[in-house]
Amino acid sequence: MSSLCTREVVFAGSRAVIECDGLIARRICDFIIPPDADRGNETTQSSVSFFLSANNSGNFSLFQNDELIWKGTDSGYLAEKFLSQLCWYFADRCNNGLLFHAGAVQYQENCILIPGKCGSGKTTLISWLVKQMGCKYLTDELVFFPFGKKVVQSFHRPLHLKKASLPVIQPFLDVDRIEEKYHISCQFSDLIAVPGNYSGESQIRKDTLKVILFPQYQYDSSVQWSSLTAAETSFHLMQNLVNARNLEGYGFSETTRLMNKVQGYLFTYSSFNQIYENILRVIHTEKKHT
Repeated sequence: MSSLCTREVVFAGSRAVIECDGLIARRICDFIIPPDADRGNETTQSSVSFFLSANNSGNFSLFQNDELIWKGTDSGYLAEKFLSQLCWYFADRCNNGLLFHAGAVQYQENCILIPGKCGSGKTTLISWLVKQMGCKYLTDELVFFPFGKKVVQSFHRPLHLKKASLPVIQPFLDVDRIEEKYHISCQFSDLIAVPGNYSGESQIRKDTLKVILFPQYQYDSSVQWSSLTAAETSFHLMQNLVNARNLEGYGFSETTRLMNKVQGYLFTYSSFNQIYENILRVIHTEKKHT
């Protein structure tokens, strides 16, 4: 098997071409971007190239458009750095739709959107929804609503978990297998991992979006749960619109229009037992705004 490989990723109107040199670099690329991921055939407005290199001495390097942006000996940090650069590029160039910093899962036929800033507990909640509720994992980073289309696109990437969240999702996460198969070090601040029932879906129908959850984990707190109006949902969602500066009116009117048929919920919690019944109720009930 050749140690050279090339991957193409099309997302939010841009294309990324990734080349890998070395077996370990290829395995990392396979882990981050599944070989069978849809490359997409839509017209793109911009493109970027990445080059990942790994040698037998354990030295790694990452290039973007032929410019060296990182080198070192930590394969885990290489994966993390590459993911962050790729996501930043898509967000920076996107001007043909609404691009949210959000996770997404699919429950039966419906999509659940989970926006959140770093530290809100977004990825941990997604992990729990996958493990306990049987949801299909779509993404935990970027969700794109292209203008004039009836689909929603989720960005393919593994779950990016903080070490503090491991006790919650450890039962379905085999860290030793990840390290052995992909040669990715898990001994750093964050942990990249794939959930057991990753769906592989990159596009879903826009009309399947029924619920938006805005979680906020707070240690040792009582649960606070609020149903939001359309205006309140739009306000909270706008705080997670990462390409607002590229859009007319900062994307406000389009975001407001999107919220007309979607119910939002804002909640604070310290354990999943506190929110289980509410989560169960909202994913089974299509509730209209008041």
